[in-house]
Amino acid sequence: MKQLFSISTGIEVIQPVLAIRIGEQHFSFAITNADASRLGSLAYYSTGSTNADTLNNIFSVHPELNNSFFQILICYDHAKSIMIPSEHYSLDNAGSMLNTITGDSVNTFVISEAIAGWQMNNVYAVPVEVYEWAKRRFPSGKIGHNYSLAIRNLKDCDAAGCISLDILTNDLSIVAGKENKLVRAQNFSWSSPEDVIYYLLKICQQLDLSQREVKVTLTGLIERESFLFKELQQYFMQIELKEASWIADNNEYPAHFFTSLNDLAKCAS
Repeated sequence: MKQLFSISTGIEVIQPVLAIRIGEQHFSFAITNADASRLGSLAYYSTGSTNADTLNNIFSVHPELNNSFFQILICYDHAKSIMIPSEHYSLDNAGSMLNTITGDSVNTFVISEAIAGWQMNNVYAVPVEVYEWAKRRFPSGKIGHNYSLAIRNLKDCDAAGCISLDILTNDLSIVAGKENKLVRAQNFSWSSPEDVIYYLLKICQQLDLSQREVKVTLTGLIERESFLFKELQQYFMQIELKEASWIADNNEYPAHFFTSLNDLAKCAS
């Protein structure tokens, strides 16, 4: 595993909330106050492969994760997921539908969650080892999926459409909407800017989205001065970097690097 970022602001947070993202090749957490307006600490790891040993090693480095929290939020970023319209959803066959579409999932735990306001159910698979580790460590933790969180935060998905793009170290998450309906939620592996451009152009072609009109919201590990960002500007006319809204008293890293953690922390209630 490799630590990419570590932030400790020295800010005392009241009613601390622990927000955790767990993916196949990454792990990150943020400790904020109850309304996610102030950041206390944050860390981001590239794991290569996330399993119980990896998670135990990370926790041994961060004793603050053993503190008491007002609320704990766990977001899984695993790619095996299907969206089922509410009128076609059945808890009894959700798992079999997931396996039919994505392939049999060995040693995985299937989770279903309704996405309020979208009439959709997200059915996704998490490795049993990871799920059981999180359940033991945080039995009262509230769980969810990255797609569900991103869908709830889709904005301005009118006839022109919108795309939310979250860039991670080895993969990226794309959630797209059009005419106020969800049309795509998918993860892709990437290693070059050309990969990212290709996936976005392919989705626009498949969903009949205009590169000039579609609204593209970027979060994650992308620099404004990077070749990737400049290339995106060449292909898409309406691009926004969505920044985390918390007060961190730390300008070392761009605020949009951690927007997804900030969005997750805002789910505390």
